[in-house]
Amino acid sequence: MPKSTGHSGDSKLDERLLDKRVVQRNVVKKLLTEEEYKSYLSHLKDESAECETVQLEDDDSV
Repeated sequence: MPKSTGHSGDSKLDERLLDKRVVQRNVVKKLLTEEEYKSYLSHLKDESAECETVQLEDDDSV
């Protein structure tokens, strides 16, 4: 059984299985179902209000 992520809800999935770069591979390997992934995403807290805009400096040197 995968270890708990610690996120709210009933998620008992290992976060390493949920990285978007490896989700497809884990679905193919049957380590994760698309339904489990969608459920995980739907339970994530919206933290957009906590974000801060960052202005990067233009680097004109070549």
